[in-house]
Parts: sequence; structure tokens; C-alpha cells
Amino acid sequence: MKSLRILSVMAFLLSFITITALAEITGRVVGRNGVPQNSVQVQFHGPGKYLSITRADGEFYLEDPEDGNYKVIVISGGRQHIFHGAVIVKGEIKPNEFVVPW
Repeated sequence: MKSLRILSVMAFLLSFITITALAEITGRVVGRNGVPQNSVQVQFHGPGKYLSITRADGEFYLEDPEDGNYKVIVISGGRQHIFHGAVIVKGEIKPNEFVVPW
């Protein structure tokens, strides 16, 4: 009887929990020759601030970023390149490929 009461209370409490999936967006960094840029830092500055590091294929990921306009800074070693006008809306980034001059 006691265990049934505990299960009922737990079911009641769990009914108030809302599970929300986080939006993940992806983008890519390539060099001017089209070669993917591995292990470069990608910073987003706008309504929120986010940081990611590219993988070997040049892709980066951001989890649940705020919608809005962003300045994107790509840093590799002592080099950096700034992109203005990136937009994140409804889990998508435009542009989703950033071409650095190196």
C-alpha cells in the first residue's frame, strides 16, 4: 500500500516535468582553397556568446543558441578573421560556411 502511494506521488510529480530538446546548429570553416580548417576556434558574439572548436572536417556545433544577429570570429594560431552579419534563426545559421583567407 505504501509503495503504491509513493508511485502515485512520483507519477504526479513527473507529469509536471517538460522535456525540451536543445537545438543544435552546425556550421563549417574552410580555407580560401576549400580545405576544411581543423581545430580552429569559432566565437559567436551577439544576443548570446558561444564558443566552438572545429573538427577535422571543419564542422563546428553550437547547442541551443539564441536567435539573432552575430559577429563571428574565427581564430587559428595567431590569425583571426571576423565575419559580420551571421544570423541564427530557429536552429539554423546563415551563412553556415565561413571561408577564412588562409
